[in-house]
Amino acid sequence: MTTQERHQVQSEIGALKKMLAQLPESSVIDRMSLEARKEILEEEIASRGVVPLEVVAGADRELREVMELRGQFLGALPNGRMFEFQAEGSGEIIAGRVGAAIEDASAINNCLNQPVVIRVCVKKGGINNPPTYVLFGYETEGGREDS
Repeated sequence: MTTQERHQVQSEIGALKKMLAQLPESSVIDRMSLEARKEILEEEIASRGVVPLEVVAGADRELREVMELRGQFLGALPNGRMFEFQAEGSGEIIAGRVGAAIEDASAINNCLNQPVVIRVCVKKGGINNPPTYVLFGYETEGGREDS
């Protein structure tokens, strides 16, 4: 992604944030549509290894970071675009969404119980909110890579 493209995407994210701030809470469908578009753009930036400052420490006080984790997939729900992953070492089980950068979420199920390295965008909320994960890439030990 070029610097110009990144700035354009960041500008669109900023415009979406302003629109969301002005929309009344009762406009549920409009809010969901705008929030979904904002998340897609944020995932696109994160999937290319660039995390803009307003995403890292946004006005909503949520922190996001890009991480690589080693472990194994436990499964994926392709229609719901959800995945489960067990981290190597700690054994922690992570559940999250499969990002737009991965076109075929069902391909994850071909990599079950195999060593894999995943790339996720982690959104860390406040004290009472657990982190949320968005998968935007993975690579099996055999070299197969998606995204």
